[in-house]
Amino acid sequence: MTRTINDKVRDRLILLHGLITKPRIGFLVRKFGGMISEIQAYYLYHLAKKRPGVILDIGSHSGLSAVILSLSGNKVFAFEWFKGLSLASEFDPNFAGKEKNYITSKNTFLENIGKVSKRAEIELVEGDCTKTIPALINSKRLQSFSVAFIDLDLYHPTKETIESLLSISRGNEKIVIHDQAANGIQKAVEEIVRNHSVAIEREWPILTLNVLSKPKHG
Repeated sequence: MTRTINDKVRDRLILLHGLITKPRIGFLVRKFGGMISEIQAYYLYHLAKKRPGVILDIGSHSGLSAVILSLSGNKVFAFEWFKGLSLASEFDPNFAGKEKNYITSKNTFLENIGKVSKRAEIELVEGDCTKTIPALINSKRLQSFSVAFIDLDLYHPTKETIESLLSISRGNEKIVIHDQAANGIQKAVEEIVRNHSVAIEREWPILTLNVLSKPKHG
């Protein structure tokens, strides 16, 4: 996935628009020192702002992306297990042996979102998202979403999570995936696009999938 001149121009336009309309976002990115760039943060905010509904932040880490998404005014479910990455598979050479490098704490997460966002806007769902998301769906607490931001880094949890979300999709949801250059993420996305009614909408500043139509379940 190579950046083109058009990608770079679009990045600058996103950044300029964000600086004018929501300068607070850049401040939050610098303050939190999170896993997303200013351009990615502005893009996530504007995508969520244009799409009313439940927002999912999957792999919230220290809470930066959850806070950015909550500024849209939408309800955010933030999924995090605070144990770093799950075990890298043979499809994830980029992250082999680095699973513990990404550990954060629940206290840090709660402190961060408490400083800048109303707790009611962000609901933390603690645990392995490949189990907690299906549990929420089965309990009917999660029946739809408008935007999902997935930052799980690895093939298996990313693919399983997207498939769970597609089971409740109604069409035209946006699924945004971080670390699109990682081998496991590329493999997961290729398989999802090949086997489901999903298309790559854009690759920069962050990979965005569009659910083209409601899948046929069962």
